[in-house]
Amino acid sequence: MPGRFTVEKIFTMRQLVEKTREFEQKAYVTFVDIQAAFDFVNQQSLWLILKTTGLPAKYCNLFERLHEGTESCVQVNGRRSSYFEINIGVRQGCAAAPELFNCAELKDSIEKAKYIS
Repeated sequence: MPGRFTVEKIFTMRQLVEKTREFEQKAYVTFVDIQAAFDFVNQQSLWLILKTTGLPAKYCNLFERLHEGTESCVQVNGRRSSYFEINIGVRQGCAAAPELFNCAELKDSIEKAKYIS
């Protein structure tokens, strides 16, 4: 059933809100649709996040170099476009991609929560 997963998450979130109100507690919740989320990570922000959180410079540089010079093209009706640079997102299939995405998403969620609370 399409959308079932989303409905279940909304139900869970409502339960969480009710319980935090009942016990007069604060809760910070983020609800993310990650279907194509890896494609939209801002790389420059991600590199800054990694550097400011204390990740050793050699690893920050490694991740930056891994994403440098990435190119792609599009094929439509058998015709291939010229190559273009990819300067957004994290590499899908990379073992570190989920963690890199989580770093970027957590930072965005914290920033948004500052304005809400």
